[in-house]
Amino acid sequence: MVADPDRVDALQALVECRAPLAERIAAVEDYEWDEYDLVPLRLADVVRVLRRFLQGTLSACDVEAWADALEMREDVDYDSDVGESLFILATPSINGELTTDLAESLIKSYDGRPTR
Repeated sequence: MVADPDRVDALQALVECRAPLAERIAAVEDYEWDEYDLVPLRLADVVRVLRRFLQGTLSACDVEAWADALEMREDVDYDSDVGESLFILATPSINGELTTDLAESLIKSYDGRPTR
């Protein structure tokens, strides 16, 4: 089965956290989770989003919405390190609010791990 190119583009735009974020999230919400691993999500993507947060171009709410939209999607391929990061970022009620310290700590914890 050939993947729908519009779906792949929408997922890639979300993974890359392209603005406007709300539109990127809305673009993937209607797709069923019936295909697997169409788009990769890597630690480098998580680091990029965290750096944007540290630079002030994304809010903690933006990062939470991004992570929540990607967490558990079967059509996005990611490893357990990325899954753990998404869980931390998507659930501030469990893991605490995203702060500068947390963002820096997460980035530092990825040292030595492949981010590509």
